Amino acid sequence: MLRVAQGIQSRVPAHPLWSEQVIVEALDSEEGRSLPAEIMLLHAGEMLLLSQPGEVFSETAVALRARLRALGYATPMVVGCANGSLHAYLPPPKAFEEGGYEPQSALRLGLSHRFQERVWQAVEPLLRQRAASLQD
Repeated sequence: MLRVAQGIQSRVPAHPLWSEQVIVEALDSEEGRSLPAEIMLLHAGEMLLLSQPGEVFSETAVALRARLRALGYATPMVVGCANGSLHAYLPPPKAFEEGGYEPQSALRLGLSHRFQERVWQAVEPLLRQRAASLQD
């Protein structure tokens, strides 16, 4: 067993492990209330997790994964109902225009129509910076 242990070599991973926490305002500012929403980013190897505190629409997840791949993240994943869940649907702006149960539910909570836009605006600079450091 000692010979096996001597043969094990530690190496620095090609893609380092990192995480970032971003806080995004979930509610419309017109309401005068505030509800911070925690967005977590976790990068491990070639995988990047972007987690949100509610139920993310599939079209949002598909769009986010495409944007993340365009930044150079090979295996992006979007995780919903994480980080102390808002217990809410997180519709993209277009869904509010279309109406339906999910957007109406979000409106009753005062969720901003721009929540998903705010998420991207908050995480994109961090992700660009991290992606550039992965290229170095």
